[in-house]
Amino acid sequence: MSITWTPAEVGRLRKLYNSKPRPKYATMAQLLGRSTDSIRNKIFTLRKESRNDWLDEERIAFFDIETSHLKANIGNMISWAIKPLGGKTKFAAWTRKEAINWNKMDRRIMKELIEELKKYDLLVTYYGTNFDMKFIRTRAMILGLPGFPEYGTIKHFDAYYAVKRTMALYSNRLAVATQALGIEGKTPLPPAVWGKARLGYTDVMKDVKEHNVEDVKILEELYKELLPYIQITRKGI
Repeated sequence: MSITWTPAEVGRLRKLYNSKPRPKYATMAQLLGRSTDSIRNKIFTLRKESRNDWLDEERIAFFDIETSHLKANIGNMISWAIKPLGGKTKFAAWTRKEAINWNKMDRRIMKELIEELKKYDLLVTYYGTNFDMKFIRTRAMILGLPGFPEYGTIKHFDAYYAVKRTMALYSNRLAVATQALGIEGKTPLPPAVWGKARLGYTDVMKDVKEHNVEDVKILEELYKELLPYIQITRKGI
């Protein structure tokens, strides 16, 4: 029995594996004249090789927000940044007038964000499962803004959990993960800057922009470093 698989045999195996209902390994082995172990091993190899192939057809973007509080019913979104894979970063932030006007605040930038989100198939965040995605969904609901993507319309991948599963670090924070891999660009800001940013002061918003934009840039670099070692899962936002 030949150990080498011909392209024709691989094609037949793929067709059998993807058929519904899927035949048992023993049945596929009989049809292809192979052992059950050979079928099992080849399918494992093919799944490993193609685990992220679907990403080639996805519009992928890296996403991060800055907020005035960790809870969306108390605080607001100060700014957001989205970087399409290999593309130019888009950024929006509230103004001084908006920050001190209860009827405006983050309403404009939330509307802009909702429209921007519709351009992508997959959003990559860092700890976005428990923060970014929940925060913006809650703000959209509180503000009564229509059009926020419903569950399943956009997929989400949280790189935080990929780092936690794949790497052994003393901390799983983005700054630690990127520093460990030699990725430069993390820009920590002092508390005074965040205090003034909560009120939209113009003199600090440039620092907030740099911080927000750099976070999505280094997130993209981290994603590329992780990709050979992980399987990207499709989860609705």
